[in-house]
Amino acid sequence: MVEGRKCPLREIREKTLEELREYMRASTNEDLEAMASETVINKLIKLNEVKEGENTLGNLKKHLMDLERTRHLLVWHDLSTVANHSHLVFMVACLYDPAFYYRDEEYQQMTGKNISVQAKVEAPCVYMVARSSSSDKEQLSYVDTRLECLQDLSDPITSQSGIEISDKMRFFHGDTPAHQYECGQQKGGKYYCAICGASADRVYELDYSFCCSHMSLADRQDLVLKGPYGKKNSIEKANKPFQDLNRN
Repeated sequence: MVEGRKCPLREIREKTLEELREYMRASTNEDLEAMASETVINKLIKLNEVKEGENTLGNLKKHLMDLERTRHLLVWHDLSTVANHSHLVFMVACLYDPAFYYRDEEYQQMTGKNISVQAKVEAPCVYMVARSSSSDKEQLSYVDTRLECLQDLSDPITSQSGIEISDKMRFFHGDTPAHQYECGQQKGGKYYCAICGASADRVYELDYSFCCSHMSLADRQDLVLKGPYGKKNSIEKANKPFQDLNRN
């Protein structure tokens, strides 16, 4: 049995959208329609987002609108012991993106306030506080409820001005065990790097690590499901689908 408290991700999305409203660009449809071609191009150049093939003004405006209405999120988790009990904590934060939020100097010109917009934007929100041991079995018990929130990301949220904002969960932050847990890498062992296939005894050699090929989450999933043993145990929700394999 595991137990915890969760603030649904959708509530966090709606809350941060309202709290950070004054730092957002999010041009209205009317503003975009009235925007001159030179203005649109200059905005895209500043964001280093000029792409080949986008020659028409309509395509340029659509690309700018997508940038200004797409927000990126980060999830952080850590397992710590408090009062002789281990707790699993998840936090969610918005990532600062100059395409979505104003730069410091822009905000200062508009309001006269000299603040760090990035610091305001990336202030974390408590997502989940749970009672859990360090075992994979207990930590995996919270996957289903997190998956529900991730699936809900496909539904955009609407600001008070009527602009639809799309959220994408793009980044994760945490210590090494948390990284391994999040990406499906077996913790510890001789290849404990969660990003690449670097051997444990050489993982601190940067030139060697950078030469190792990286594996995406989709590649990991395909590799596990490719064989009958990994597929069978994954369907049965085994914590470690390849545990206790022999050489035969």
